[in-house]
Amino acid sequence: MNIWNSIPFVRLLIAFLCGLLIAINVPQLASLNWFLFLIPIGLFLVLHYWFKLNYHFRFIKGLPIILFFVLFGIKLIELHNEINYPHHFGHNKSDYFLVKINEPPKSKQKTLKIIGHVIATQNQKKWSATTGKLLIYIEKDKQSNLLKYGDVILCHAEIKNTPYPKNPYEFDYKKYLAFHQIHYQTYLNHHNWTNTGQNKANPILKFAYNLRNYLLDLIAKNNIKGDEYAIGSALILGYNDDLSNEVIGSFAATGALHVLSVSGLHVGI
Repeated sequence: MNIWNSIPFVRLLIAFLCGLLIAINVPQLASLNWFLFLIPIGLFLVLHYWFKLNYHFRFIKGLPIILFFVLFGIKLIELHNEINYPHHFGHNKSDYFLVKINEPPKSKQKTLKIIGHVIATQNQKKWSATTGKLLIYIEKDKQSNLLKYGDVILCHAEIKNTPYPKNPYEFDYKKYLAFHQIHYQTYLNHHNWTNTGQNKANPILKFAYNLRNYLLDLIAKNNIKGDEYAIGSALILGYNDDLSNEVIGSFAATGALHVLSVSGLHVGI
């Protein structure tokens, strides 16, 4: 017995996944015209109503259905890619923009790394509501160190596309960011941004982040410092900003890097 006859849904799922992979690896094909979906539909109707296929060639009727799900997977990637939305800030050429900080800033050596949501841009002295995520590297100083989740900042800087990998076979950080709907980045120093004083944080997430900070302070008050603090906060609270490259490399070399990603099971144990 043909095993595929008992699991027809799996065949459609494989076709759908192939469409997703095609759209991810060949993004030029993601912009499909809806009229292309008429091809598999038309083929199926023609094969079903006008052709009487031999029993051994009955599988041909299923090919248009497979093609339909491949096209559906490709189109779905386009529909869920925020850069294709009409109000995405990337479509507006503007140097002034309002950004809501989506998550607590991550401290780097000389900068803060911020994932922000561009809620408005200014074009010809007129503000327009926008959408889309922006990667921001902001110079460390007293003012930037006060930034927290939910703050809205006014920025005046050039927005650039995230860069492609500079060396062959290196980690494709641009593709990684694209998977997280981030296609643009910018750098801010103390001259070209200001805190508006507004905070549009989600109250549930704000409570969660504040609770995490409180627990991190408890760990630090118990004289746990350095790598011990970094590993402990990662294991218990999922806070990995303080993990050094040496620690990450050591865990990766032993095949235990996954334990640094906190989960409900870890906390339960």
